[in-house]
Amino acid sequence: MGLPAAAGDDAAAHRALFESAGVGAFQSTPDGRLLLANPKFAFMLGYDSPQDLLAAVTDLAHQVHVDPAARAAFQRRLEADGRAEGVLVRLRRRDGAMIWASVSAVLVRDDGGTEDFYLGTVVDVTDLIEAREALRRTEESYRSIFENAAEGIYRSSLEGRMLRANPSLARLNGYDTEEELLLAVSDIASEWYVDPRRREQFKRLMELHGRVQNFESEVYRHRTRERIWISENARAVRDQAGRLLYYEGTVREITARKTAELRMRDALTMAERANRAKSEFLAAMSHELRTPLNAIIGFSEVMVSEVFGQVGNPRYRGYLNDILNSARHLSRLIQDLLDLSRLDSGQMTLSEESVDIRALIDDTMRMVELRARRDGVTLAVETAPGLPALLVNPGVAVSTAQVFALWGGIDRGPIAPGPMLDRAIAGRNDLEAPALQLAPVISEVLALLRAQRSAPLVRMSGSGATCFALYLSDEARTRAAEALRKQHPEWWCLETALV
Repeated sequence: MGLPAAAGDDAAAHRALFESAGVGAFQSTPDGRLLLANPKFAFMLGYDSPQDLLAAVTDLAHQVHVDPAARAAFQRRLEADGRAEGVLVRLRRRDGAMIWASVSAVLVRDDGGTEDFYLGTVVDVTDLIEAREALRRTEESYRSIFENAAEGIYRSSLEGRMLRANPSLARLNGYDTEEELLLAVSDIASEWYVDPRRREQFKRLMELHGRVQNFESEVYRHRTRERIWISENARAVRDQAGRLLYYEGTVREITARKTAELRMRDALTMAERANRAKSEFLAAMSHELRTPLNAIIGFSEVMVSEVFGQVGNPRYRGYLNDILNSARHLSRLIQDLLDLSRLDSGQMTLSEESVDIRALIDDTMRMVELRARRDGVTLAVETAPGLPALLVNPGVAVSTAQVFALWGGIDRGPIAPGPMLDRAIAGRNDLEAPALQLAPVISEVLALLRAQRSAPLVRMSGSGATCFALYLSDEARTRAAEALRKQHPEWWCLETALV
């Protein structure tokens, strides 16, 4: 059976048009047999030629259609309307692969009105369907993100109406659904921002930069009018001509952080006030203490100088020297307190000077000698010859640490010799340096030992190097060494010995 030909048409022309069509073309019987197929349809189904297709396919419903019911539905439409257009079906290729096709056909009847054959076209729309499916999956994914995001997501008009809002933004504003929020908010500037001017600032930034980041504002939780803080990230959306269409962005509540920042500022203000009060107290206290202290120092100097005659007993002369040195030491302590106050306010500049360690030790020992003798504690001082000077800030930082250490040892009673931390040298073992910065070593060791509740006794020893040693229990020595190694592995050199 051949193609139907209109009167006067040339059958060869019809055949050429059928064969060269850019879409698949076919002629089939109602029972599913292929009568004709053009090369495009054959290649679409994976055959080399129409002849191969016609020879292989005898039942379109079961051999070509993936779902035979789809062919039956297609036939019902043809029988009812005489034609069917753009029916989407899945077809099976020769290699088993599936393709999507759009099929259109007309029902051709003979002169007696009996169904004769179907004449139709087939277009491969697999790429279109797959693209549409990919788009659907993408939209579904973005919809999931929109619906389940922890942050609020919105789209708003230039005039200030809410156009879209995800569930998180609805909940942030006290509503259960997007619809409730959209119906409730008619003017973002006056209804949402605590300061309506923030919306204008938002719009100006958008006009200048096209986006805002971390735009923090105090807003109302719309339904309850509770005041909260939020941070916005948004962008201006424009059309291809550059006309501004709307704004879209995200909203994150930061009330907890803002509250913490406010509390921190309040705490800082209180700390600054307390610091000022402390400085004022120290200044007043130093004045009150210095007045009698200056009298003690002045009279002691007069008596030591024997301005009005000799001091009879030599022991009294020694006591007077101790009184004078202790008073001067106390004066330096008061000055240290004032220096600390100046350090807090950034008004003090530190500088290092060379200090004779022997004189420092002798002064320290004299300050505590009477107390030690009274409590039956023996103080031992050993200094190696040729000790270098210490570089310290002018003041009493080192001697004060030594005095405190000695008082601690005296308070705890006599200490039997035992393992000691024999050497603590600062400066990467650089023994050739003219002056080693030992003050930080002394201060830190003492601080560590006080924290460990140890009972140190100051002792200077070593050979050819500045050393600072402490009588310790074996456990305390181990703890001090480990603590210093952890804190300053690159700076401290620690060696242990038995004495």
